[in-house]
Amino acid sequence: MTSLKAWRQLYRAVSSRVGPASREWRSARGDNQVARHYCPQAFPGLLAATNAAFSTVQDCSLANPRGGARTGSIVPLLGLAAAAASLYASAASMEAENLREEADAQDRGGCSPSDAPPLESAEALAEKFTGIQFPLQVRMSKKCGEGGQQYHLLGTAVRCMLGACSYKYARAYAVGVYIEEGQEARRWLPGNGAGPATTEALRRELLAAVGAGRMLRLVMDRDVDGHHIAKGFDRSLIPRVRERQGGFKKGDGKNALKQFTKVFYSEKILKKGTKVELLWRPDNSLVTSIDGRVASVIYSPILCQSLFDVYFGSDNIFSKYNNTAFQFLGQYEDRP
Repeated sequence: MTSLKAWRQLYRAVSSRVGPASREWRSARGDNQVARHYCPQAFPGLLAATNAAFSTVQDCSLANPRGGARTGSIVPLLGLAAAAASLYASAASMEAENLREEADAQDRGGCSPSDAPPLESAEALAEKFTGIQFPLQVRMSKKCGEGGQQYHLLGTAVRCMLGACSYKYARAYAVGVYIEEGQEARRWLPGNGAGPATTEALRRELLAAVGAGRMLRLVMDRDVDGHHIAKGFDRSLIPRVRERQGGFKKGDGKNALKQFTKVFYSEKILKKGTKVELLWRPDNSLVTSIDGRVASVIYSPILCQSLFDVYFGSDNIFSKYNNTAFQFLGQYEDRP
């Protein structure tokens, strides 16, 4: 029977995806009990429903060679079960990939989800539009901050739509930029007279500095969908990554970008006050943390350079609306 043959092919296609993915997930998972935003273990039951639905279709077809109401009534159930099984396959593959990335990060001496949140100084500076406070110093945990190094605030900015930063619903987040304790930090901080002479010079040096850790801290000014943040990064980063790949659409930089934005696609909502930290370490790895929880560690010079170019490059996201641009510490009259 033609309909039975078609459903058999669909069932085999789904089963061929689910089986290997399920084994891969169980193998990679081992004893690791990392919490995820979905529950892959619930999907085997839906796969069993696929089996039951297919058997029912087969029984109905044999009993009614010309088809009929009984066969037609089970088709929606089979379609739903097949879709659920396919979703399980995707979730299982994603889980396995996440666990491999986490293991790789730990093998490199990188961050793990158990790392403590950074320690912050009592002194802070308020971003002018949002009033969000940025501590003048942040000491990262030892695993995530290259030996527990201290980072110094250099300036703050705000991300808003069309430069309309006075309207709270137009604002997405405030952002602060930090530099790792060391020669570069001492040279750039106000009061020593030896730092870059202009704001443009400071931006250029933030991009070009070698051997100095740099960090962006994004603090949400309202509830923002994770996919909205992810798409925003995609729009800003894709052309920059492609340029650094010699104009090619595919490459290591693009792969790193997909890993990076996956972090935000997996977050349903970033609540007001949520802190996202993007740490460019001296080894050219990017550590992404959300409220102190390390979400990813990605080694990619292209991604690191492209990300900071978004905020500090000659065509940065603030270039059209100067009122949103970074205000550096030397420009604050009321700084502590």
